Amino acid sequence: MDALAWSAGGDVPRPTLDDVDTTAFAHALHAHRLDARFLHRVRVESVRVPPDLVSALTDRLAGIRAAMDRRAALATVLDEATAGRDRSRSMVPLKGFTLLALTGEERAVRHSGDLDVVVADPAGFVTSADRFGLVPKGPREILDEYARLVAPEHGMVEVHSYYPVPRWRTRTTPEDCDPRAHPGQWVHHETLGEHRILHGDLVDHLVEGTGMPGAPRVLRPEAAVVVQACHLYGDYIRAVLPVPLGTVRLDEIAAVADMCALPGFDVAVFAELVTRFGAEDVVSFVRALSVDLLGRDPVPPGCSLPAPSDRFFPVDLWWDGVEGFLVDPGWRPAELVVRTREHEEVLAAIGGSTVAVPCSSEPTRISVGAGTSTDLDRSVFRPGRTGPFDVVGELSADDGALSVVLSTPAAADGHMTALSLNFGDHRFEFFHTAATGELRFDDYSLTSPADTEPVGRSAERTGGRDVLRVRIPWRRLGGCPGPGRGMVLLAGIRRQRLGWAETDGAAILPLRLDVGPA
Repeated sequence: MDALAWSAGGDVPRPTLDDVDTTAFAHALHAHRLDARFLHRVRVESVRVPPDLVSALTDRLAGIRAAMDRRAALATVLDEATAGRDRSRSMVPLKGFTLLALTGEERAVRHSGDLDVVVADPAGFVTSADRFGLVPKGPREILDEYARLVAPEHGMVEVHSYYPVPRWRTRTTPEDCDPRAHPGQWVHHETLGEHRILHGDLVDHLVEGTGMPGAPRVLRPEAAVVVQACHLYGDYIRAVLPVPLGTVRLDEIAAVADMCALPGFDVAVFAELVTRFGAEDVVSFVRALSVDLLGRDPVPPGCSLPAPSDRFFPVDLWWDGVEGFLVDPGWRPAELVVRTREHEEVLAAIGGSTVAVPCSSEPTRISVGAGTSTDLDRSVFRPGRTGPFDVVGELSADDGALSVVLSTPAAADGHMTALSLNFGDHRFEFFHTAATGELRFDDYSLTSPADTEPVGRSAERTGGRDVLRVRIPWRRLGGCPGPGRGMVLLAGIRRQRLGWAETDGAAILPLRLDVGPA
């Protein structure tokens, strides 16, 4: 971890890299987008590094820089095509090449898989982008993301109708979100607030990107820091079970520090934007990360914003940021860089139920709020708004797969039923709309073998209940855990008004599955 923090410019001891596993270290640098920063600091401080590592990173960085240049050129073309001479309608690029355009420094070169933009007219932008071979992929108008556009030579462009600013401190307290204060069935009411930054809020803060010829205008550093802080917290809140590397990326924290250190950075403008956008919580988050991981507060002296006085940064048990089940399992920033804890330790902090799932024809029955002997010892529960809400289900296993069946009282008209199965590195969501019969499936797993059978799924309304059935091949879960090795599953089910609006009853089932012989 220290070598990565040093690569990001942290005030930590210089690492010894003579005997480093170059393949593993190069992978970690890529996960944190640190290739350029590492090579820059190695040169400046004359650090001895294995030549094969330098060669591999240099080659990879050349490709990353070429991709950044192509993405910036595409952004310029799209901006000219959609806004023309009307600067009030200029496309607003988010993150990506912003720091490179502001500074021209090679250490600001970073890998990115897409181009994020906020635009004045999302529908018109999508229509105009078609002439450049960018075509919509997937559903439109999912929360802030209006559309995803793809083309083989350009990658992906994510078109946002607004940018969300997560907020929580005015809505809840550390005790409200502390699992230890809510044993057993936790009737949960702590939700995530949000301020929406619109195109009109940002367009007047665009400046010329003099450090990157051919790039469009980018956000001035004071606004860019707010956007970066929102993005960092958005990644963090969705990772109640951290990923192996880069739950939060060190390059993003370093970029915030770099932008705050620019000679023209105006602390008064920054403080005004933070207040106007309601971004106090997310800015406190990135400042805490920088202090705890890199050893310094990025915000310059003289800023009226107070330094973070605590480490109250809850995560979302559902992980998709819709309303949110805010829970504070404890602050462990090093785990966000490199995961060292088993998921079972996180489950212990949240509180969970151990469920035996024998490999037999007889399923294990579970329930929440049903008032029966199968009710779990631990659940996080939110009552229904339009009617009763409970969860009844079954878990079963065989040599090939894990099967999950969960049901709730039927969703009201204009609602859907959503199911989340979060195993950590393997995550799946299902959305069933009974009125149309649609069953949407999303796989957010870190790896998904292409040569294995698909995830089986079905949904139906029967007996006044919406029933979702899922069969997940063990290969899609990294293999069967085997006797004596538990598998953590955060299973969630909710009813929700269509259009990603408010929920109408929801539950999270924190489970340790003991899969074994009959």
